Amino acid sequence: MFRSDDGILFTTRDGVWPINGGIIGIRDPHDPAVTRFFRRWADRIAAIARDPALVAVARSEKHPYGHVDQMAFAQTIGYERDRRDFVVPECNGLKARAVHGYVLNETRSIPINPDTRILHYKGGWHPILLDGHTFTRHRPMRGGWEMFQLYGDVLGRARNVVAATTLESTVGSMPSSYDSATCAVIPHRYGVRLVRDAVAGCIARCTVSLGRLRAFISGYRNAQR
Repeated sequence: MFRSDDGILFTTRDGVWPINGGIIGIRDPHDPAVTRFFRRWADRIAAIARDPALVAVARSEKHPYGHVDQMAFAQTIGYERDRRDFVVPECNGLKARAVHGYVLNETRSIPINPDTRILHYKGGWHPILLDGHTFTRHRPMRGGWEMFQLYGDVLGRARNVVAATTLESTVGSMPSSYDSATCAVIPHRYGVRLVRDAVAGCIARCTVSLGRLRAFISGYRNAQR
């Protein structure tokens, strides 16, 4: 993703507010230019936040910011909508490059693009994934099914690692079949705990197939009876 002269990457999106401050990539966290950049960015955020008039500008649809932090970011790098590469002279010539959100922060419910590196399951996904609700107009099954399956796959992999250490007593028999209805009934209280405590640390080293997700759910449900 990083070119040899990139200092930071940031994401952009289509629409009124093109800058997405939620994802910032850093090539070398020990680079003094990067440290200087984040300090200057933080100082600008604080200055804007203290001025109600500037806060109003940051949130206005008449300006390409959306939020205080994104207005401060745009000012720090000298952002222009039609450019992808920027140089920040006051930060030792740090180079910042814009990458479209579909690569580093895909939030839409669409088939997964092979170029995508980060999928962001925003709040609209949570009732579907954690509470077993149906798909919605904004999170349709037609477009989001592949992301839904991927989540289930990751959850199944996480289950395998967690079960090996702390959940052995709750895992029962291992049915081999899988269907989407079963995947959707993970209890909210358990799903939140599993996702929060297990998924992040387990994705890279787990190898269980999606078909074994039902085994985890069945075992957990049997243990609750």
